[in-house]
Amino acid sequence: MRPLTLEAYKLMYIVTGAKKFSYYFSLVLNTIMNVIMLKGIHYLMKDIFSPLQFISIIFKFPFYIALGFLLLFINSRVVPFTLVDIVGQIKTKYAKLIIYFLLSIILFAFLYGVDRLF
Repeated sequence: MRPLTLEAYKLMYIVTGAKKFSYYFSLVLNTIMNVIMLKGIHYLMKDIFSPLQFISIIFKFPFYIALGFLLLFINSRVVPFTLVDIVGQIKTKYAKLIIYFLLSIILFAFLYGVDRLF
């Protein structure tokens, strides 16, 4: 989570020039992508882990919002605001961020548009 958040922060800081906005935007973006990835992995592997059906309750409507807030809290602890000061010294390639973002978009389209796609 840390490299993705720092890459998103650096990209948003280049675009906007605002530290706090870039930091919180990167946290929220990373959290949304993580929730989509977790839900997609759960959907794709639900037949393999059929004995663990109780896990699927965290992906129902009110509970995945709590899951998102939990991931946001964990991500904010992993990447504190004081850590973003060293991002300017690190060379960033953005490849991981772009690939993770594209995979999240593909999974989102598969999860919510599978009936329209096929």
